[in-house]
Amino acid sequence: MMTKEQFLTFKQQHPLDSIKASQLRDQAFEAFMHDGWPSKKEEAWKYTSLSHLKNEPYALLSEEAALGHEDLKWISEHLRSDDINLVFVNGVFNETLSDEAEGLFDSQELSAEDFNITAPTEIKVLHHSQAFYSKKYALNVSAKNHAEKIIQITFAQTEKEMTFVNSLIEVIVQKNTRAKVVINHIGQKNTGQYLSSTQIKIKVQQDAHLQFLQMQNSEVSNTYFSQVTFDLDQQAHLTTLDLALGAKLSRHYLQVNFNGEHAQAEVYGVIGLSKNQHSDHYTFINHVKGHNHSVQKYKSILADQSHSIFRGRIRIEKDAQKASSEQLNNSLMLSREAHVNSIPQLEIYADDVKAGHGSTVGQLSQDEMFYLLSRGIDQVQAVKMMSYGFVLEMTAIFQNVEMRQKVSTALNQKLNGMFI
Repeated sequence: MMTKEQFLTFKQQHPLDSIKASQLRDQAFEAFMHDGWPSKKEEAWKYTSLSHLKNEPYALLSEEAALGHEDLKWISEHLRSDDINLVFVNGVFNETLSDEAEGLFDSQELSAEDFNITAPTEIKVLHHSQAFYSKKYALNVSAKNHAEKIIQITFAQTEKEMTFVNSLIEVIVQKNTRAKVVINHIGQKNTGQYLSSTQIKIKVQQDAHLQFLQMQNSEVSNTYFSQVTFDLDQQAHLTTLDLALGAKLSRHYLQVNFNGEHAQAEVYGVIGLSKNQHSDHYTFINHVKGHNHSVQKYKSILADQSHSIFRGRIRIEKDAQKASSEQLNNSLMLSREAHVNSIPQLEIYADDVKAGHGSTVGQLSQDEMFYLLSRGIDQVQAVKMMSYGFVLEMTAIFQNVEMRQKVSTALNQKLNGMFI
């Protein structure tokens, strides 16, 4: 964990213009030093232990990395020329690899509002992150500034030592805008252990449509925290997919706030785990207003000794009449040693609503396996085919063809690596 000496050095290197923001940053560090990391005694963290973080000496980088030819080549392979690419390397924005995005993406000074915490279950993790905020990055998408292109924000890891990577991003999708945003976390093999924390706040304004893809595909030695909050205005439409494939331990928090009527949210997740990977997903669908609709579907494929947790919370306020919310969590177990926990939570305070949830855990069909083997397909290839078929519907949720291709490619690469 980060020490007081590191914090004091960080403060000297990154002073804040806002006195209030500086005070709140100090308070965040003091709160973290007092409370520490979440423990398994807390209900929301019951199945996830962070004890390995207590004595790890992570470094904090603040300057742009000097990248060699191989690093540049590797990162460039993950960047599509038709996209607008914004690249962070080891937590620092890299202008060389990023595209020109004037008026679309820029860094901003922190204000007191940037230290607000709307996710009480993540407060201890957020205190640690907020203590090391230096600036935020703002993405403002309108119909006038490249909204027709995919905007991909890539977080690449190349550093060999143990490193703490911390990012705060604010996204606004303006009225009547159709936007496509991809967050891609990648990591080279044989890099040092990373502690990565990413907080993303997204506002989808009236009658705007957002297709949002988050891909966690970093090295399996890393620890990864993510907090993504969507605020939907009237008639806003959100389609989002959380693709959790990398990291040794990951915690994904996702919250959707319906702040206007006649909005719609389609929230999907695919978790692919092997070895001793551990992935914890907490979703909170918050129907503040009525006449809205949300769909939630998460699917997990677990091999070896991996562990997946899904906790889906739906809250419908008393004034949110005519709201409807669906939730489904399906898990496919490829090993007897794999473990899954599925915890639905419904909090309904209105009387004219529709809400439901379902959860299934199963193994591969022996009849289907026999059919494939009898057709000359070897067992490893048969398991890959059936596993891919289990999540196939998730590759088609986006209207954009290129985003569907990103999902399909990442899933195929993960499944190929799971059975080596």
